[in-house]
Amino acid sequence: PVGKSDIKNWPIIGWGAKVSGTIFVERKSKEGRSKTRQDIRDMLKKGYSIMNYPEGTTHIRPQTGRFKPGMFRDAASEGFKIYPTALEYQKNADAWLGQDNFLRHFYECFGKKNTFIKVSYGAALMSDDAMQLLQDSKSWIDAELLKLRANWHQSHIDRGNPPPISA
Repeated sequence: PVGKSDIKNWPIIGWGAKVSGTIFVERKSKEGRSKTRQDIRDMLKKGYSIMNYPEGTTHIRPQTGRFKPGMFRDAASEGFKIYPTALEYQKNADAWLGQDNFLRHFYECFGKKNTFIKVSYGAALMSDDAMQLLQDSKSWIDAELLKLRANWHQSHIDRGNPPPISA
C-alpha cells in the first residue's frame, strides 16, 4: 500500500503499516512525491502489486473526486496494469474523513461488533495514454460505487434482515 507519511506516527496502525511494507509519501513535497513514484515503479518492476489511492484522500461523496495523474502516467509509460477497485462502506461514519480525531475514530470503529464494506475489482486496464487510463479507471469506479450502494438495501432483504438505517 501507499499511504501518507503521517500514518507512520499513528498508534498501532503506524507500526503495522511500517512492518507490512507500506510506501509512505510526503505529499507536501514535490521531491517526496517523486521519490514515492520511483519507489512504486521499483516495486512493480520486482513483481509486487501496489495499492494506491488516486484521490489521495477519503470522503463520503457518492462518487470519486479528482484523481491525481502521476501514477497513471507511470503506468502508461512503463506498461503497468491498473486494476480499478471500488470500496463502499455501508455507513458513512466508518470512513476516515479529513480532520477527524484519530483516537475517537479508532475507538468508534474498532469498538463495534461489525463494520460492513463492499469491495469490487475491475478488469485490468492498460494503455500508453495516461489520461485514458485515468478516465477509464475513474469511470469504472464511479459506476461501480453506485451499484454497490444501491445493492446494500437488496442484500439485507436477501438475508432476511431489515434494511440499514442511513448514518
